[in-house]
Amino acid sequence: MGQRRKITQKAFLALYINSLDDPLYRPLVNGSRHFRLDRLLEDQGYLPSLAGLSARNLNFRHADFSGLDIDGLDLSGAQCHWADFSRAHFQSLYYDDNTRFYEAGFTSDQLVRLNFEQTTPRTIILMDGASA
Repeated sequence: MGQRRKITQKAFLALYINSLDDPLYRPLVNGSRHFRLDRLLEDQGYLPSLAGLSARNLNFRHADFSGLDIDGLDLSGAQCHWADFSRAHFQSLYYDDNTRFYEAGFTSDQLVRLNFEQTTPRTIILMDGASA
């Protein structure tokens, strides 16, 4: 395999749309589609990074961000229900009051970085055994 490269905004949106019904990247598990972002990027020859991209208003329900660099990812208005961020790498994410993190998985350190306590109430699952 050749040298992997950083994905562009245009390429990311095209991959996102083309993967919507792809059982390889969005397998059906217990009646829900799970989004394998790492595999999608790797198979297409991209680095495991969405850093600095816009994912505004996209659906990331049951998405697994494991192993991805998502620093500065803009999730404003995105649906991130049941998404797992606990093994993703970031210092900051962009989100707004329209972003939905219902039962999204984060570590306690990630929650501190995101400063969730100053935003509207959200149900967050701590993935490192700490208590909320």
